Amino acid sequence: MTKIQKIRITAIVKNKDKILLLRQASKIGVWEFPAGSMKFGETPEQTAKRELEEETRLKATSKGLFAINSCVWKSYEDEVHEIVIAYLFETNEKHVDIFKNKDHEHLEYKWVNISELNEMSGLAFTVKCVLNAINKHFNFTK
Repeated sequence: MTKIQKIRITAIVKNKDKILLLRQASKIGVWEFPAGSMKFGETPEQTAKRELEEETRLKATSKGLFAINSCVWKSYEDEVHEIVIAYLFETNEKHVDIFKNKDHEHLEYKWVNISELNEMSGLAFTVKCVLNAINKHFNFTK
């Protein structure tokens, strides 16, 4: 078993009492936040802004660093230690343009409230890794 350590930067996008989720194209049924890896020379916050723009085309305001956490999970024969750095963004826009992404990373999007998020199956490990911080920070209503 190979042990892999990686850093994942994610953007949690809030619109009133909802959070944005994107359904992955490569892993059908897996829901994630806009996320990715840093390019050489980028700061984590620059990465979060870039990934959000590339994957959604949303205009959103950064509210800064939201959470840093790590989790360990198994991927086939590998053990992965993922460090997740999450930034919070706010927007008033509801339409997400996932189809302008040249890599076609996502099949659909949806806005969910906190209770829906907590009940969903198929959440990406990146989402699960910061779910406790989301629950502590937000008091979303149904």
